[in-house]
Amino acid sequence: MNPSIETIQGSRSYRARKQRPCDACRRRKICCVRDDGSTSCSLCQMRSERCTYLSAPNVRRRQNPAKSSEDSPQPFASDCNKPAQIIFSGDQNPSLLRHCLFNNDRYRTSDWECLHMTRIGDAHFVMVPDAHLDAHPPWYPQAPAIGPSAEVQAQLLDTYFAIIHNSFPILDPALIKVDELEANKPLLGAMCMLANPFAQQNAMTGVEAMAWCGYMHQSLAAESRYPRIETFEAGLLWLQRHTFTLKISQKNRRIRIAWGLFILEKWCALGLGRPSLISSHDWNVPVVTVAHFSNEVNSKHGWGTSHISATLFVAMANLSVILSDMLPTFYSLNAQASLKFKTNDELLSLVREYEGRLYHFRQTFLYPIESLAQGEQNLDPTGTLFLAYHTLQAVLYRAVLLYIPSDTGSYVRQQAKSVLLSAVDFTAFLKESQLRAFWWSPFSRVNFAILGSVMYNMLFLSTDEDEIKFWTTKVGEYRQLLESHSLNYDITKLAIKRLDKLAPVTGRQAADIPFLCEDV
Repeated sequence: MNPSIETIQGSRSYRARKQRPCDACRRRKICCVRDDGSTSCSLCQMRSERCTYLSAPNVRRRQNPAKSSEDSPQPFASDCNKPAQIIFSGDQNPSLLRHCLFNNDRYRTSDWECLHMTRIGDAHFVMVPDAHLDAHPPWYPQAPAIGPSAEVQAQLLDTYFAIIHNSFPILDPALIKVDELEANKPLLGAMCMLANPFAQQNAMTGVEAMAWCGYMHQSLAAESRYPRIETFEAGLLWLQRHTFTLKISQKNRRIRIAWGLFILEKWCALGLGRPSLISSHDWNVPVVTVAHFSNEVNSKHGWGTSHISATLFVAMANLSVILSDMLPTFYSLNAQASLKFKTNDELLSLVREYEGRLYHFRQTFLYPIESLAQGEQNLDPTGTLFLAYHTLQAVLYRAVLLYIPSDTGSYVRQQAKSVLLSAVDFTAFLKESQLRAFWWSPFSRVNFAILGSVMYNMLFLSTDEDEIKFWTTKVGEYRQLLESHSLNYDITKLAIKRLDKLAPVTGRQAADIPFLCEDV
């Protein structure tokens, strides 16, 4: 017997096999799907099983006689190839709407309309006026004017269809009516804003254009609650809007912000011992100069930017560029692997290259800033810059100290000693006007600690008792200076705690280093 029409004893006969679920699909109560010409369903193919039709259908309970056969629920498997039926439960459901007196698939009253779309499955669309949807709530923004006269608006619309529409034809010119555009300000504004750069002498002024920008952002947000087709048109056009040319003051402002980010990121990378997140290959911001700072003064409050403040920022940016190059040269993983294989001459060549750059920096920035700072009576903001300069010198020599033998590295050791002694003197002679000024605290706190850790490096690398005694004393002296400043200013407190944590690492007991066992 043909298995596609076989009758299983005690059950109804099936029609074509393709309408009957296989044994595996029947057990899972899922739809059995099999391509034409295939001997196995998709489930059995996926599981590499033989597709069989041996089991009898499930015994169905007798239905309530009061119910018709049309109301009886059908098994899922037998309905899997039938189109879905959707019953709308609202008051305007299709079973009622289909009785409307349609005229060309449209039924309309004064404030209600229904469209009958037979092409997409006998669907009905109900439309009501905007007033019923509260599309313009009381807080809907007031549209600004477009130019001083109606001729300006007409010129912009003509320009739109002559230029914009030729490249981006999403509107239907035959359906555009000026009076309807007046009621649909977002679409009108988007069209005029796009056309304005191409109109003669820019029909809309810069002030009017900025006003329309604010209006478009507010109105489109409001209309998105109940969008119309015009809302989508206006939004799509608004996405094509032109960017405004930045004023010089705004360009300078962005340059200052970019370099402020660059400075903080580079010094935080040094202090945290992590790779820098800003690559020089992706950095093309113009080098910040004093000219990028405004010399205008707030007339009401007398606020302004002094020349020394602008010069200090520019100097810090230039010093950070040196640091940016130094980090991958000495403190990256690849650098750590390659430095150990360099000869003494190669290491000294790297050191002298950066010594030259730091010397040029000192001549260009530090000496002029020192003379400017002498005139500061109340606050001297130069402490952050000078501390960063001493720190950069110290980490330069620290980077190669471990790779140069003690008998041939006397130059580096002597230079490191000189730099650290200058740093101690800088800390000792910090003036009240410097300590009271604002420090760039995220990395200034760590820079004080880095200088102390380099002193510990020198102590660890000491080769004789005199040198050990010298650096032990110098670390204690430096800590005492930090502690004396911390009594009134917290910029040095972190460095004190870091030094105390490092004492056992060097093999020195706290009692061996003067002042090291005192509390902060």
